[in-house]
Amino acid sequence: MRNHRDLETSGLPTASVVTLNWNGLVHLEPCYESLRKLDYPRDKLELLLVDNGSRDGSVEFVQQRFPEVKIIQNSTNLGFARANNIGARQARGRYVAFLNNDTRVHPAWLKELVAAVEPDLEAVCAASKILTWDGDSIDFAGGSMNFHGVGFQPGSGSPDIDAFSEPRDLLFACGGSMLIDREVFLDCGGFDEDFFIYYEDVDLGWRLWVLGYKVIFAPRAITYHRLHGDTSGMQNEKRVSITERNTLLAVIKNYDDENLARVLPAALLLMMERAFLLADTDSQRYKLDAGYRAGGGPDLSSGRDGQEKREGTQSLIQRHGLWNTVRRATRKAWRLGCRRFIIRFNEQLEAVPRPSIGPLVAAHAVIQLLPSAMAKRSEIQRRRKRSDADILPLFRQPFHPGLRQDLYAQAQSRVTEAFGIPGMFDVDPNVGE
Repeated sequence: MRNHRDLETSGLPTASVVTLNWNGLVHLEPCYESLRKLDYPRDKLELLLVDNGSRDGSVEFVQQRFPEVKIIQNSTNLGFARANNIGARQARGRYVAFLNNDTRVHPAWLKELVAAVEPDLEAVCAASKILTWDGDSIDFAGGSMNFHGVGFQPGSGSPDIDAFSEPRDLLFACGGSMLIDREVFLDCGGFDEDFFIYYEDVDLGWRLWVLGYKVIFAPRAITYHRLHGDTSGMQNEKRVSITERNTLLAVIKNYDDENLARVLPAALLLMMERAFLLADTDSQRYKLDAGYRAGGGPDLSSGRDGQEKREGTQSLIQRHGLWNTVRRATRKAWRLGCRRFIIRFNEQLEAVPRPSIGPLVAAHAVIQLLPSAMAKRSEIQRRRKRSDADILPLFRQPFHPGLRQDLYAQAQSRVTEAFGIPGMFDVDPNVGE
């Protein structure tokens, strides 16, 4: 465990604010203008921009407009996890705060984050209260998670901002605006770089609790967020495959042995169910009793081709001549061959939306990453300080279905009952939220 310094006797600790950027020029001025107005000693504050190979003039703009910002330039887009880890390693502050570039902060933001963690020896990470850009509703005021690793933001969209004003323990902090003890962050592995983007903050928070630390909510540390300003252009199928992959990786790494044996087969079955429902396909054609016609396909011997097929070769030669008969036969064979190929080819195809393939791509990716994930799991479990029984109540919504379809909710109920998962949680599995 870390040793903290008392704020009253030692003053504020050093802190570094790491902001990740990828072609986010339009967001940088309001973000850094708000950081300039922080109520925090200048000699204790470090501002860093980690740029992931932007081509929109972002770096040049910050160099000219905000020369006090230290810039770390990556030649390509390294993703959220790896780039922020680079920023944390080069930061000099005792604490590192991660802040999205499409945000602005209240002047007391950093001081409130520090004040939230300093009095508690176990607390190493604090989550900001994140509001929409106009400040009219909640974006993030606490995180929850279902049993197979999907994170949620309860209260998101609520205009009742005052309803989320009490400090409390959280499973995870939103990576778009959070503070963490830099030494602890690096020692526990930082954000998992196999994640690239999405759910790396959920995984980090879960891991911190396993290792004996705490994550807390700092409701007076206010951030304003321009929703989805940095990833709005990502195709849905990529979003699905990445989130499916990352939630499964988090499950593999962070559950204890007993609970992983229950959760992993259930998580895999439900992943396949989501793929099936997203495909929106007719399952009847895949059943043995679906009434296939023997032989399949249309009768290609009907019509003019069939009539010619029934004519004798000799009569065709007499009518059309040898050369014309050969030419007609060749054209007919080509035509029939193409038709048969097209029919057979079409019979092998199923038109499905691209996002429905996402879970399959995710499963393939997890298999490729399995040696890395198992090595990380081994280290996390070796250093475990808290039992799953102590951590599971922090999930808060373990049976939230994620996919809002009645058929999926029914499937989830059957799967969780079959593997005894409701017994892991002291909540009603039929209550999704």
